[in-house]
Amino acid sequence: MTPKLAGHVVTLARSTRLASLKSVGILLKSVKFDLSKYATEILSVVLPQARHADERRRLEALATVGCLSEKSSNPDAVEAMFSAVKSVIGGSEGRLAFPYQRVGMINVVQELARVPDGKYLNSLSRSICSFLLSCYKDDGNEEVKLASLSALASSGARCPDAIQLDVVTFIGSGLKEKETLRTSHLRCLRVMCKSADAVVRISSLLVPLVQLVKRGFTKAAQRLDGIYALLSVARIAVIDIKADEILLKEKIWSLIAQSEPSLVPVTMVVPIHPPSNMRAFYACFAFASV
Repeated sequence: MTPKLAGHVVTLARSTRLASLKSVGILLKSVKFDLSKYATEILSVVLPQARHADERRRLEALATVGCLSEKSSNPDAVEAMFSAVKSVIGGSEGRLAFPYQRVGMINVVQELARVPDGKYLNSLSRSICSFLLSCYKDDGNEEVKLASLSALASSGARCPDAIQLDVVTFIGSGLKEKETLRTSHLRCLRVMCKSADAVVRISSLLVPLVQLVKRGFTKAAQRLDGIYALLSVARIAVIDIKADEILLKEKIWSLIAQSEPSLVPVTMVVPIHPPSNMRAFYACFAFASV
């Protein structure tokens, strides 16, 4: 991209027309080289669209940010983009009074997790996760909290090293939240657990997750929570031998077979007691549900 073309992109992004914003996304997707040099300049004019009242504009802006992230390999450029977003959320361009504005900016943070692989990804992901924890704790709006959890899941799945003790502790506390937020914490875990390295880091949550499974398959109203918890439990059981003892002691599979035979048929429960068969069963269940 030449400076002249970059200027045209910025001009298009500043336009009040939705079609112009769509054109920006098309242009950026078409380039075949690194956009690091122009990333912060383009981002600066796209960010207002990411918190626009019109949802269509917000979605187009997010697509543009995602493309910028994917094609920006320079660590300084990526860090500058993250700093710019943090600054706006912090009020540098005025207070974000409406939840959709704050959600839009947090969604931008989520798109930054799409940067190319590199040594700096670990450091960036840790910073993003730490920032998202603050966003969740400091904002009382449920929509903002849900957006923060979604972004946290993306960063954790992309870079398991970002799942530090503070993140695990945070999720553990979230499993005690009420309904919607509890379910969203479980969804967050589910996304993270797609990475085997991430499963190792969250394995300490096995016991509270097992309790959620029991509750979910005992009370129909909490069945969704039970299923989400079960999917994470199965992934942990694949790598943790001690998990076998807990699951057998709590009679988890028998409970599920009785409550939801379409998920785990009763005929499957009896023959799988030998440890080797159990491990194969966990693996099949966990990975079939990815």
